[in-house]
Amino acid sequence: MKNLYLFLLFSFLSLQAQPDSSGATLLTDKQVQTLFPQETLKEIGVTFPIRKVYAFQDKLGKQYLIISENNSNPDKATSIKAFNVLLKEKNPPQVLWTITDAIDDTEQAMWFYTRYISLTDLNNDGYIDPIVLYGTESQYGEPYEENRVKFIIYYLGKKTAIRHQNSSLDDGRHTQIDRSYYKLPLALKKKIRSIVATLEEREHALFNTETIKELKK
Repeated sequence: MKNLYLFLLFSFLSLQAQPDSSGATLLTDKQVQTLFPQETLKEIGVTFPIRKVYAFQDKLGKQYLIISENNSNPDKATSIKAFNVLLKEKNPPQVLWTITDAIDDTEQAMWFYTRYISLTDLNNDGYIDPIVLYGTESQYGEPYEENRVKFIIYYLGKKTAIRHQNSSLDDGRHTQIDRSYYKLPLALKKKIRSIVATLEEREHALFNTETIKELKK
């Protein structure tokens, strides 16, 4: 009976969830409450208010990306957590990976850049290649002038990070790229470069020419 309930629940959510620009589907608040009651959230480790939950599927099975921030107003959050959760009918929730961070003493807010999240199979190998971005608001300058931006990329379960410190001055901008980035498939690198270009176009970050060249390697 429990397995039948889960089957019907997953089927209902698949029909009702709305497509999202990330490539996944975005659950409504009601769907989140149905699929993730408080006891399940406690088991997973979710303690912050949930901002969004994305649903997607690949060879591993049905997965969910839970985006949470420690304030109901994302513009005022000071720490964040994300959980990639695999749900199977006969098993408890399995957390595949998490993202956790908080502001430093020069910052006043932090939030996920949900408009830049990508949850698609970029290289057509049957597995989703998550790209998640979040950033901060500095205590100095305009909101995006001295901010920090971080890319988290998961390829076949392995994490790659790109950490960027923004600045209005060339010397104040610097980017740290994990060595594993250079081993990523070309399709993932192209997607990351596309996001970087969009960040610059929308003035959410500015990268030095040297960094752009590095990202093309």
